[in-house]
Amino acid sequence: MFHEVYFRIESGYQWGNGMSSEKYKKFNDEICKLFSKNGWEIVDGKSSGVCPSAEYGKSKLYLHPTQISGPCDDSLVYGIEKMLKNGKTFEFITTDIYSQLYDMNDEEYADYLNSKRNDIEKLILTSCKTQRKNLFVYEDTLLMGISEKIKVKRITDYMGICYPCLESEFAKNVFEDLLSKGKIVSAELKKGGIGYRTA
Repeated sequence: MFHEVYFRIESGYQWGNGMSSEKYKKFNDEICKLFSKNGWEIVDGKSSGVCPSAEYGKSKLYLHPTQISGPCDDSLVYGIEKMLKNGKTFEFITTDIYSQLYDMNDEEYADYLNSKRNDIEKLILTSCKTQRKNLFVYEDTLLMGISEKIKVKRITDYMGICYPCLESEFAKNVFEDLLSKGKIVSAELKKGGIGYRTA
């Protein structure tokens, strides 16, 4: 099982000020060596100012001076904590474990969303209901809310909603299908743009 995990550390880094280049180099050298020595692959940051990452199987941790974070296999957490307690250029503080992350590739995720199509249709129709026939909702706002509700956090995609992404594209396709079948109606709004509501 995987979770989004944050291993909190104290290295002298201050938000807004950072840390001296000499201090960062010592921290970076040590943290990379610790993970590398324990079988993790170190991947350099893709641009200046981006910290390296450590990868082990499907676990991928971002090595920042305030927190080592990312998708992590639950079975590795104790070993990482033990390793971080040996730090010389930083002090291990605590571990925070957040959302469960699912191991699904894009094809499996698309199949999962498709299996939930009826539920997603109902969610869209309910979200488009208004108290009066002259009240409408905007498509962008509607689809953003739907995408957030149906999103499954995966190992490869666990941050907030991005556009386009699988869930936003799927929600848009379902919405357009409901519109074409007349289950949702549209109107030009006086304040501009096109609004939608359940028929």
